[in-house]
Amino acid sequence: MLVFVCSLYLSISLSSQNLPTVDAITIEDGLGFRDVKAIAQDMQGLMWLGTQQGLNRFDGYNFTYYNKGPLGDHPLPAEDFDEEGIIIQDSAIWYLANKRLFYLDMLTNEVTPITVASPKDAASPLDILQLHLGKRGRLWVVAEDSDHQYVLEVIDQLQLHTVIENKRGIRDFTSIATDTLGNIFWTTIDRGLQQFSPDGRLLWEAKVDTFIWYENRMHFTPFFIDSRNRLFLFPKSKNELWTLDISTGEREIVKKSLDTPVYVALEDHRGHIWFATKKKLLELNAEQEWTDYSEEISKPFDFTTINCLFEDQMQLLWIGTDNGILKLPIKKQPFVNFLHIPKVEWGNTTRGFFENTAGEVFVMCERGEEGLHRLDWEQGQAIPELMAANSKTKEFPFGFSNFFSFDSKRKGVWSANEQLIFLPESSLGLTLVPIKNGLLAGHSPNPILVQEDGQLILGHSLQHLSIFDPDTGKYKKLIPAHSSLSTDDQVKFLLETKDAIWIGTKNSGLLQVSKKGEILQHYSTSSSPAISHNHILCLEKDEDGILWIGTFGGGVNRLDPEKQSINIYTVKNNLANNNVVGILGYDRDYLWISTYNGLSCFHKPTETFQNFFQEDGLSHYEFNYSSYFKDSHGRYYFGGMNGVTAFSPQDIIGQAPNPPLQLTHWSQFSQQVKQLEKEDLRFFAGDKLVIKPSISYFQIHWTLPNYLKPDKNQYYTLLEGLEEDWTYIGNQPSIRYNRLPVGEYTLHIKGADSRGNWSNNQLSIPIQIKPYFYNTWWFLMLCLLAISLLIYSIFQYRWRQLLKMEHMRLKISSNLHDEVGSMLSGLAMQAEIMEMKAKPEDKAGLQYLTDISRQAISKMRDLVWSIDTRRTKVKDLVERMQEHTEEMLIPKEISFQFQLGHLPLEKTLPIDTRQQLQLIFREAITNIVKHTDSSQVFIVLKNTSSAFTMSIQDNGSEAMQKWERPSTGLGVENMKMRAEKLGGTIAFTPSLEGTIVTLSIAPF
Repeated sequence: MLVFVCSLYLSISLSSQNLPTVDAITIEDGLGFRDVKAIAQDMQGLMWLGTQQGLNRFDGYNFTYYNKGPLGDHPLPAEDFDEEGIIIQDSAIWYLANKRLFYLDMLTNEVTPITVASPKDAASPLDILQLHLGKRGRLWVVAEDSDHQYVLEVIDQLQLHTVIENKRGIRDFTSIATDTLGNIFWTTIDRGLQQFSPDGRLLWEAKVDTFIWYENRMHFTPFFIDSRNRLFLFPKSKNELWTLDISTGEREIVKKSLDTPVYVALEDHRGHIWFATKKKLLELNAEQEWTDYSEEISKPFDFTTINCLFEDQMQLLWIGTDNGILKLPIKKQPFVNFLHIPKVEWGNTTRGFFENTAGEVFVMCERGEEGLHRLDWEQGQAIPELMAANSKTKEFPFGFSNFFSFDSKRKGVWSANEQLIFLPESSLGLTLVPIKNGLLAGHSPNPILVQEDGQLILGHSLQHLSIFDPDTGKYKKLIPAHSSLSTDDQVKFLLETKDAIWIGTKNSGLLQVSKKGEILQHYSTSSSPAISHNHILCLEKDEDGILWIGTFGGGVNRLDPEKQSINIYTVKNNLANNNVVGILGYDRDYLWISTYNGLSCFHKPTETFQNFFQEDGLSHYEFNYSSYFKDSHGRYYFGGMNGVTAFSPQDIIGQAPNPPLQLTHWSQFSQQVKQLEKEDLRFFAGDKLVIKPSISYFQIHWTLPNYLKPDKNQYYTLLEGLEEDWTYIGNQPSIRYNRLPVGEYTLHIKGADSRGNWSNNQLSIPIQIKPYFYNTWWFLMLCLLAISLLIYSIFQYRWRQLLKMEHMRLKISSNLHDEVGSMLSGLAMQAEIMEMKAKPEDKAGLQYLTDISRQAISKMRDLVWSIDTRRTKVKDLVERMQEHTEEMLIPKEISFQFQLGHLPLEKTLPIDTRQQLQLIFREAITNIVKHTDSSQVFIVLKNTSSAFTMSIQDNGSEAMQKWERPSTGLGVENMKMRAEKLGGTIAFTPSLEGTIVTLSIAPF
């Protein structure tokens, strides 16, 4: 055992557990009225609070009001709730207000009054006094008229059955409860306490207590039955608490000298019984030990009466008072506190720990009971060993010492402040070891590390950091003076690994230095990879070679030296605080991390945090730098501003189950109508939330029904269809979207409580953003259909017009061909006959008349042919050209020859094309007949992939002269004009051997 000089006075600090911190809900937090008479929780985890001014639904953040006033969210026919007058079954709330019974459907928020008629007079309704849900799930009602009191069972929503009847006393004092067998216990003024079978048979009765109330003798005795069927009595004659064995009639006083009689009792999930007087709250545990919480619950606000008690799904005790609600965590606390001073903010401030060869753990207290204390886990005591008041030196030798390092070779502990100190475990004295000037500094941390070879590494700055051999007194500077580092930077932490030393600094980040002084790695905020902060407070290397770095303001950094990668964890990842002062590994997968605001347990495989705070039993919320330790028994110690928090991790590890996340409501705002609409989402069935295009924004609200610290719950969202990763939104249980693009989305929500425990579900809400009607597919289809119909109608109209024109053309061509053609043919024949019989001087005129008639017939045939819709193909054009050639050349005894290339004879030609081609051809043939002495004509028509060409060649000897002479005719110009209309070219090539007319246009 390490023996130190003991204190001259007895100063023993026992280990202890803090009573949990009590939180409050008052009218300043939104509570509808301060006097809370009844509390219940529904299946979704929402809280229902009955007050003198109506019912409040609470989701941890917002209140929904049910009352008679105009400001309520939902109307109630009666609002003055009676004590413990709320019972929830499935989606229904039975409640008692103004001595009337009501049924509230949570799905619709509709309230149904239940009229209970008197068995004596069906026209007279009973006054309802009490509601009770039996241990077997049966719902009981106590009611009365002017003469009798009744116990009735609720059969269904509209039917109640009378089971027990008693004569009414002078007041309405009465109370019932049931045991696990279904038996009914009922106390009244006249009959005292009675026991009935489930069907109403009297089994036992006794007047267990009598008191005088306004000169009237009363036998009314309130009571409570626990899950073991123990009967606790709350006598009015004495301020005591009794138990009663009805089989023997024996009473036992279990608590005396109460301030008032007990009014309310509750059994929690552990089987502990809670009793409340007017202002005090007492707990009776399974070992029959009492704990008084009266002082704790009086801290948040003043009150005069405790009205009701309720335990929620997360083992939080709700205390309804006449001035608001108190919340008290009642889970077992696994933490043990040493050197803790109750009711003090900053008490015994602790620093370094060490353990001797006997397995005893010591801690240095730098403020308060200043000195070294031995922590006796078995006895639960912090025993002072070397105190400042009894130190043999003028000043306490360990003042300003932050680090203690046990030397197993020399069997003692090393520490450093302005001087190097060695305290052996085998003697009473300590040794001040002489050191080089400047090596240590009085107000620096002065980390000290005992290496495996027994040499020390110490020094307050990088330039002074040295390896010191206590046996020889020799020094060796660790970092060379010529280093590019700012060597005056303060050293904050030292960690030895197999081949190197890791050094955490105040401003230069993290260094890895070989034991020969070579700088192997340097990590800072400007390196690659970069750490989150250059101020390093602690280091821990795990079994996988990963280095965990605690920083001042930058959270925890995970450094993988092999892969050269750094991951950063901060409060955004649910770390308790970004100032990390201690890191200890546990069971390969866990890290325990102390911070300036709570203790975090990090699960490495899932990268999740579980956080603990002062209300969970920590000695203080703020932990200290260099004040953490793991002993040889696997127990963990973290020192802070008021003592030491100690624990065994196996008693804590594991995510505590959380209730499911619950949607509460959503709202949407339209800028057009300046209206905010709100809709309940408590019973959302997974249907789409449809957002109209006129909505400027919408907001979705939810809750995690863990009411311990709802303002510290953490939430993440992912809008599938817009986002690719989760977004941390902090403590706000809602999200707002402004004018999302039109489309289909799914909003995913996950959350964790203040300790980092995840909810056991995620919410998924389908969302549809609707477009304006003119952007919808059906509107576009209608528009497309309308345009198509319009185009079709225009096309049909045009087609009908073309058909009409074609019919007209056909009729005109037929009439011209049949009537005018016949007349001209007759005229030509008559002229020929007259020419045969005419005198010689008249023959020339008749010959001219015959020619003119023949020409008119030819031109008319061309015109008829050009407008005849039945003659539209290439072969029809060729036939007409051949006919015209025969008509014009044969009478003049001019021979001709047609040569046809590869023509698409069945292809249909536009009317204008075939007309222009025919007129050009006609003009060329006419010119040959009228202006040349040709005897032979060659006509070539051919169509290639590049062009259609028409070539007309004659052999007239006078052709050269004709084409060269100026002429007043327009034939040639007309041919050129028609060629341009066809998008082609025409060439005239006159020579002594004849003339060639060549037309070239685009191919057919």
